[in-house]
Amino acid sequence: MTNRQAAFFRDRMFMPIIVMTCAIAAGFLALSAASILRNRAQHLNEGMIKSRTQAQVLGESISGMLYTVDYALLAAASMIKNQNNPIEEGFSPETSAFIKEEFTFLPRVRDIVFTHADGNREWRVLESDLPVTLTSFEKFQFAWLESAVEPQFFENTQALILLSRRVENRQNQFIGVLTAIMDTSFFFNRYDDYLHIDAQGIALFDAQGRLLAGDRIHQDDTRMVSTYQLRNFPFHVAVMHDKKNLLNKWRQETTRDVALISATFITALITLMLALRQRKLRRKAEHRLMEHHQSLEETIRLRTNELQAANTGLKGKNRDLEAAMKEIKTLSGLLPICMHCKKIRDDQGYWKQMETYIHEHSDAQFSHSICRECAEKFYPDLDIYEDEED
Repeated sequence: MTNRQAAFFRDRMFMPIIVMTCAIAAGFLALSAASILRNRAQHLNEGMIKSRTQAQVLGESISGMLYTVDYALLAAASMIKNQNNPIEEGFSPETSAFIKEEFTFLPRVRDIVFTHADGNREWRVLESDLPVTLTSFEKFQFAWLESAVEPQFFENTQALILLSRRVENRQNQFIGVLTAIMDTSFFFNRYDDYLHIDAQGIALFDAQGRLLAGDRIHQDDTRMVSTYQLRNFPFHVAVMHDKKNLLNKWRQETTRDVALISATFITALITLMLALRQRKLRRKAEHRLMEHHQSLEETIRLRTNELQAANTGLKGKNRDLEAAMKEIKTLSGLLPICMHCKKIRDDQGYWKQMETYIHEHSDAQFSHSICRECAEKFYPDLDIYEDEED
């Protein structure tokens, strides 16, 4: 393959290669964008799973607290049932000490209240002044209700949870209701330390949607909320996460990927620009080389014509010279001449006059005249050379 054919092949394949490179780059960018969006959806899905898991963990923790208090109420109700003193006289010292000991390690309990069966008397173990309105008391009094849990709301403070247990005497007669007053704010104290919950907002609300503790949260395009129903309790716990925080890892990965893609794209673009510039310079150089080649060919053609013309003239001169040399050789050789008439014999054997032979074999021309001796000898009557003597 000649250089011109190779250059033509390169020029012919250059644009398809550029188009293919651009198509590959566009496809790579499209795949990268799709991968980034897919990773974002995956991180949001993982965030949703994380939010639901944390809501469940927090709900199970609250349920565990409620169950612990309920078990303590059962133990206290059993102690009241088996005390020797009648309940009308209040708690016995042993019962009061037992209840205090049972709820000592339950700081979420603000007080323990025993409401007498007549509904007019009550005893408080921790002697708090929290106002308590037990709306389920009539159910305990007139229907066989073993336990109940209900919220109590206040205007300026957070709501309380009232966890109650039916109390009977040894004859299985209803003698009152034992209620644990629980502070709802305790459910959310230090939850991020021992439950590893990194939510931006949590809330506890009842079945009617009334807020018991926490913050009022809502779900929108920037927030994600997950709820969990507490088992065997009429409460829900809600956990809110900001999508911005959930996508922190995705943003870091995306920033890194975009930086790598940008660097790759810029490198490819610079390479393409350099290739185009190199091609442009090469085409200019090839154009100048072609012009120089054409000029050189024209110069060679002119010089060749001049040399051919000079060679033609030289050949003619050589022929003339050769002919002259032949004539010079003929005249310079041994010439057979008649000893009487002075004729010369040529190569064909013909005798010719001396002047005719010399004229044929040279450029010499003859003009006839007569010498002085011949003039006196043959023309004595004519005074041919007298004028010269005078």
